[in-house]
Amino acid sequence: MISTLDTISGGRMELGIGAGWKREEWLAYGYGFPETSERLARLGDDLEVITRMLAGDRHEQATYEGRYASVHRARNVPKPVQRPRVPIMVGGNGPNVTWRLAARHADELNVDGLSPQEVADALPVIRSRCEEIGRDPASLPVSVHLWWGDAPDPGADRVERLAAYRDLGVRRVMTLVQASATSDEALESLAADARTAGLELD
Repeated sequence: MISTLDTISGGRMELGIGAGWKREEWLAYGYGFPETSERLARLGDDLEVITRMLAGDRHEQATYEGRYASVHRARNVPKPVQRPRVPIMVGGNGPNVTWRLAARHADELNVDGLSPQEVADALPVIRSRCEEIGRDPASLPVSVHLWWGDAPDPGADRVERLAAYRDLGVRRVMTLVQASATSDEALESLAADARTAGLELD
């Protein structure tokens, strides 16, 4: 599905993945709700499979034997348009497992709901996770997801917070602007504040 979406979108697919946290959603789909350690282990196996399936040319076969996910000489056709693969964003705030998985597999780490000060505190740890495996920390951009209730209201506070993320080198900030469900002005206001903060808009 990932490769197909990348193909039909002309190379605009990005895969965001995490261990999952919302118990109600797991139960609603009949998956149960395993302990955190199992969900993280599943994420590790899934990333191993995903990276193998998305890599290589159309004739290559992927093999991985994990506890929770395995493939054996599996082909993935069509291959993604993007090379070397579709960008993978790993989301989560866990410094011991999630950030190590991101360092190993991701093209971007997305932290959830962290303030600028919390991001500043996290960055040295994130860098160390890359250095543990010989990866250049600069090759793992960090982005921030803000829950709509945590996002500052329009105006000076929002500009200041966005500028603080920019100064830390945060790649992008993602949030849900509830008012945009009924008003185009809400997104226009966010874009204006982002520009004032010196951010580039996607």
